Amino acid sequence: MKELNGWFETEYGACPINVACETLFEGIMKVRSGEDGEDFGHTDMEVNFGTLEDHRDVAKEIHIIVESGACNG
Repeated sequence: MKELNGWFETEYGACPINVACETLFEGIMKVRSGEDGEDFGHTDMEVNFGTLEDHRDVAKEIHIIVESGACNG
């Protein structure tokens, strides 16, 4: 199982995230469904996706996906 982990900025400060997911999109949707999720993808963040041994920085990808509207219901 892969993970989406790191932090993103909210109105109240940095919000840590650590979400188990198979795909980046699944992880984005899980975070956005959380308490402060409406900010995720629109604010400053440092987020990695993958396994402990093999991960990559995905902050730019998340911004692009969220701004494209792909996460809107």
